Amino acid sequence: MSRHELPSWYEPDDVSESMQNVADNSDVYLEEVVDILQYHEFDAPRDRIRELVETARDQISDLHSDSEAQSEVTGEPRSLEPRFVDVTDVGYLDTQDFALVLGVVLSRYEGSFTVPEVGGDVAVDLLWNRQHTTVALRTISRPPEMPVEEADVQFVVRGDTDPDTSRSPSRLGIVSNAGFTNDARDLATANDIELFGEDHLERWLADTMLTHETLGALLESEDSDTSEFEDVLADLQTIPGIVRERDPIGDVTPPGWSINGGGDTTVSGVKQRMPVAEDPPSPGTHGELYADPSEDGDFGAFDRFVHELQEDTE
Repeated sequence: MSRHELPSWYEPDDVSESMQNVADNSDVYLEEVVDILQYHEFDAPRDRIRELVETARDQISDLHSDSEAQSEVTGEPRSLEPRFVDVTDVGYLDTQDFALVLGVVLSRYEGSFTVPEVGGDVAVDLLWNRQHTTVALRTISRPPEMPVEEADVQFVVRGDTDPDTSRSPSRLGIVSNAGFTNDARDLATANDIELFGEDHLERWLADTMLTHETLGALLESEDSDTSEFEDVLADLQTIPGIVRERDPIGDVTPPGWSINGGGDTTVSGVKQRMPVAEDPPSPGTHGELYADPSEDGDFGAFDRFVHELQEDTE
């Protein structure tokens, strides 16, 4: 990747400055940051670099919060940061609104979407029309303590998953913010139904960076004429190509993003991330970081970065 192709926020050999630039620009995508740092700075698995980036971002945010608090004391105006839709927000949407928002989110990667009329034995409420295939999805939004059960999956198994559309779906799935019981997973697996849970939603929402303001506009325009809804969609920013290159429902990179709700497995209540084969990047200037910090090739790489970050933000 040549210098002129690098994003404007990236400063070669200066991770601290790069992260400062990322923190100042809400349009920068997390996965783009991970990609660039993995390729140019750190020899490490993606989840380790993502941990570093998220830690740095949180630390910068805390420092900014302290600065804003000081501004309030001195009477200086406080800047307003956009709030992005997350999995918690999904729990407050009804089924129709959830399907609409999810359709908007997935269509940012590619294609278009259709929300079929609900009624009778129709068991899906979203059709994602991709370039070469159509994915039929049932969306289930509910409190996190109420996971999708076997009966919910049974409704999809027995219902109509091919509403009257121009192209029959070739993949069938259920999307929920509340997770799935073991019985629900077993029935889904037996019937080739893919399950997409909280990890998937977090990734999709992080990639598309849908603001609360945009969410409100989408829901308000839903019952208006088509042109108003299209105007809202037209104002959404495009997902960078580096993010869209990964199939959002078929790529197990990064952890926790498999098509059947896998990627993260639970053993005795502890999440364990499944390893993902990747081509090793070029050695970074800050040493080698491994999935386990205690195994870092350069034991001080992470701590050194955080220390530099603190110095640069003081």
